Amino acid sequence: MPLQSDDIFVNSKGAVMLGPDVVCDGFCYDAKFRVQTHVHSDHMVDFDRSKGRQSILLSFGTKELLIAKHNADLPYRDNILPKNYGEAHICQNLGKTTKIKLVSSNHMLGASQVEVELRDGRKVGYSGDFQWPSDEIIKVDILVVDATYGSPRSIRNFTQEEANGKLIELTTMLLGSGPVEITAFKGVLERVVQLVSSEMNTPLIANPAVCKQVKVYRDFGFPVRKIFSTTSDEGKRILREEKYIRFYQHPEGRADRDGRIPQITCSAFFTSSDDPVVEYTDTSYCVALSDHADFKGTLDYIQATGAKVVLTNNSKSGHGETLAHEIRSRLGLEAKASYVPIKRIW
Repeated sequence: MPLQSDDIFVNSKGAVMLGPDVVCDGFCYDAKFRVQTHVHSDHMVDFDRSKGRQSILLSFGTKELLIAKHNADLPYRDNILPKNYGEAHICQNLGKTTKIKLVSSNHMLGASQVEVELRDGRKVGYSGDFQWPSDEIIKVDILVVDATYGSPRSIRNFTQEEANGKLIELTTMLLGSGPVEITAFKGVLERVVQLVSSEMNTPLIANPAVCKQVKVYRDFGFPVRKIFSTTSDEGKRILREEKYIRFYQHPEGRADRDGRIPQITCSAFFTSSDDPVVEYTDTSYCVALSDHADFKGTLDYIQATGAKVVLTNNSKSGHGETLAHEIRSRLGLEAKASYVPIKRIW
């Protein structure tokens, strides 16, 4: 079965083409479908352009998070096509594509891997941002893979459970002297709220936008207790109390922040391979709660997909070239970094 193709590539803006008909997390004029793998801002490039031209496939979780964030016309558009995980979208009379399927990537609510079946029998796929291990893996011949932790130096020597425990220990300690502020990116923030909800009874507050997003997680069955809006009467009352946990979604401004209140930044990236906690000052800390597979996990994921050819996504982390080299040397597979069509490589 031929693996060569000139329409499987990643462009400089991060749009992932899986054949001539399907683009992921970006815009391509000729593609009939856009697959939105999740709601992180670096994957939302040109979404408004896609709304006006393409059918958009996404999970139900991603759709509801987008509505909570943008609202507008998303609930009423007939070109927004939410799908259950594992449910194939059959492409009728569409170019070279027959099926498109989404599979959970364990990255955040709604996040998906993408599997596309072409009419010539090949299966091509995109990992999206993914956590390892995952419950289900796409099975493909050609894989475009996230390279966030594509360097052999990007190996965690601690488990996520250990990082979770460190966050709870640190927050408990800091609450001994008063309120605590926790900042994180979308996805990680909701995970932190869920973790804190299950371990502490301290009042939780955030701005109205964060409260709306957390409610989506609750609606999808995540065990998250109520978080109060800073603009509500109850939220204002909580702010006058001695102890509370206030959540900020990065890059939300904190013009009203009291510099005496301890702050924890929960990062999706780890800065130390041996310890998830970095102490900047006695009131400023960073805790690594990465929602990406590390280097070892990335290699394990690639093997699990069964891919014979791998294209590393070099548009974000800059580790694409390194990861491609390691895939060739360690796994014995054909691999190249993105920015050029596969046709020019194989």
